[in-house]
Amino acid sequence: MKLTASDNTIVISSQRPYSSPEYRLDWEENFDGKKLDETKWSKCKRRTSQWNRHMSNENRLYQLKKGRLRLYCMNNTGWAKGDTARVVTGGITTENKYTVLEGKIEVRARMSSVMGCWPAIWMGHNKNTKGVTDPKYAEIDIMEHFNLDMKIQHNTHNAHLYNRKKANSKESLKFVDVDPGKWHVYSVEILKDALVFRVDDNVTFTYPRKLEYVSEGQYPYTVYPEFLILSMQWGTKSAKYLDTKSLPAYIEFDWVRVYKPKNQRS
Repeated sequence: MKLTASDNTIVISSQRPYSSPEYRLDWEENFDGKKLDETKWSKCKRRTSQWNRHMSNENRLYQLKKGRLRLYCMNNTGWAKGDTARVVTGGITTENKYTVLEGKIEVRARMSSVMGCWPAIWMGHNKNTKGVTDPKYAEIDIMEHFNLDMKIQHNTHNAHLYNRKKANSKESLKFVDVDPGKWHVYSVEILKDALVFRVDDNVTFTYPRKLEYVSEGQYPYTVYPEFLILSMQWGTKSAKYLDTKSLPAYIEFDWVRVYKPKNQRS
């Protein structure tokens, strides 16, 4: 099936179509309140992974204003009391509060661009795994943006890809040309037989389930429910040059919508 995009910003591909179930809107977040809805969201905790090693719960990194949420990456000039990190970031997650097994997740967002910044919209589960080579390991990167790139990337992570040395290969990774400073809707559809990624409702990438590799953890995405993470991140292998002079930077969210099959309970 050939797909087209009216603004020529979408990477075009020919891939077999996948059938979607009939959906119902299960959850909608419009960021209308004066504070985060704590029945759904928690601030990301600082740990030792590349993505969360600069996380902070300082309020100035989380700006709710006029129905939008901004997550910031900022220099810590001493205002984050007791924190020795020179740069701090904000992130929120639905971990332990809201998950999706099968369905469609849409997020409308835009972001500033600074060398070293690495904002992301992604999903994971909290079942105990022994790392990326464990067949239970599952991660869906709906959108990642690096540095000053005029593109974003979709990515999938699982044990099959890592054990067969195919992680971050064309089998699992897709770059999509967009202007990250403009509003776009980034989405993924989690189906029984494929992950279908979209930008502005244009299909940009599909990652299919392959029956012969399922036992290796090639498609763990419909085994365990996954939670959503919206995060501003700082420094990684793909963002080595750190331009602290250009901070602060942000990713801004207008809304989040989650659709689930009509025949599936919440």
